[in-house]
Amino acid sequence: MKLNYLFSTFTYSTSIELLVTELEKSGVASEQILAVPLERYDDNQSVFDTDFSDDGKSLLDLAGVFGAIFMLLGVIYGLVFYWGPVIWGLMGLVFGLAFGFSIEFFYKKKGASKRMGKAEKEFVIIIHIEDFLAEQAVNIMNSHGAKGIGRIER
Repeated sequence: MKLNYLFSTFTYSTSIELLVTELEKSGVASEQILAVPLERYDDNQSVFDTDFSDDGKSLLDLAGVFGAIFMLLGVIYGLVFYWGPVIWGLMGLVFGLAFGFSIEFFYKKKGASKRMGKAEKEFVIIIHIEDFLAEQAVNIMNSHGAKGIGRIER
């Protein structure tokens, strides 16, 4: 008789309790089910992404766009203004970088404070199960909104 280990992740909801109940009704003993809540750590907001951690939360994206736009406008209108296109282009670049950075910083800070109370808790459910019940357990987990399911046969 082959044994399977099923690993699945879920976002916390009442569906997890219903899942465990349905698994027990299908013949899986409660000793074979392990539910582990994952702790959520602070999402430290970085100023820019690195080669090794690209989380898509960089604060320099909008700053670069606004910096380029205001620099271009500074160079164009600098042809008419007194200090010339180079100085006005640099001033536009600095203003655009500061403006874009501040917009993104305060927008993401506001979004993070809204999410603080609504942080999604996640669970990992590990099931040690006989081979003939594995496919039925996978179907039950899929019907209860599993984010992903891994399977190891031993």
